[in-house]
Amino acid sequence: MKKQIYSCIKLAIPGILILVTACQKGAGETAPKQHATPVKIAKIRTQRSTAPVRISGRLEASKQMKLSFKIGGIIKEINVKDGDVVAKGQLLASLNPDEINARLTLARAAMEKAGRDFHRAENLYADSVVTLEQLQNASTAIDVAKAQLDIALFNHKHAVIRAPASGRILMRLVESFEMVSAGHPVFVFATETADWIIKAGVTDVDVIKLQLGDSASVRLDAYPDIIKPAILTEISGAPDPQNGAYTVSITLKAGKMQLRSGFVGQVDLYPAVDHLCKVIPIDALVDAHDKHASVFVINSDSTAHKIPVIIDHLEDDHVYIRDGLQGINHVITRGSSFLDDTTPVRITRRNRGER
Repeated sequence: MKKQIYSCIKLAIPGILILVTACQKGAGETAPKQHATPVKIAKIRTQRSTAPVRISGRLEASKQMKLSFKIGGIIKEINVKDGDVVAKGQLLASLNPDEINARLTLARAAMEKAGRDFHRAENLYADSVVTLEQLQNASTAIDVAKAQLDIALFNHKHAVIRAPASGRILMRLVESFEMVSAGHPVFVFATETADWIIKAGVTDVDVIKLQLGDSASVRLDAYPDIIKPAILTEISGAPDPQNGAYTVSITLKAGKMQLRSGFVGQVDLYPAVDHLCKVIPIDALVDAHDKHASVFVINSDSTAHKIPVIIDHLEDDHVYIRDGLQGINHVITRGSSFLDDTTPVRITRRNRGER
């Protein structure tokens, strides 16, 4: 029996030795290194900048007005239509003159009677037939009659509408034979001018950034390939009660463009107050949402590190960062979308201009 047990132990020893040797060999080896992700980096620039205020509005002539009759009446004729170019003093519309002429005749007759009454009272006063008070009343009657005649003459003169300057009829608001009241708009008129304005609304958050004289650039939908320089010339003191926005006026020159009121324009307003921003390529951003995003930088141990940033604004293919890159000189650009925190990285080739 002892001989059989000894034989079993003898046979088992080589297997145990093989197992121990294998374990020692496995314990002595290190795990293979994780593959490093190739990336490119870009240097961070610091630049003074401010986010443009982007708005849209409609174009109109800088001198635009509504033309109306001074008195009410029935329109006799309208001599122009929408879009017509008119010269200064040109007759645009007139009222039926029958009633106006009758009132003028009445005023003239009253003036003549008052004159006769005064001369009669003056002669009678000299003969002591009438009192001084009666003579003074006759004199006052002349003044009243003259004032009434002046009013009738003025109304007769303004029973027509003439162009106050050379310009264009933007809109005709009435037709012939319509009854209009005094002051009711008949035409919307724009004078010939090299200046045009775009009126648009801005929020209370943006209006506090703006001041008169701020520069702007305008792109009209009718001329999408042309960007016109402009200037902020007016800021309303109170918001529009309908939408709560503050109205601003941006003035631009027509130049060689054929402009029309109503053209839609996109405006970038550049506030004069600026601040320091960090500028990075747009492809460095990850997880962007509104003003919040993240970027990857490289740790000293050649691993990626994700940090949050606050976006100020975008401009072409660059991002202006307001906060989050203090003390950092480079960000990862190409390859950032494949990274996680602590991912090993290796720089393949820096962007052109990097050292």
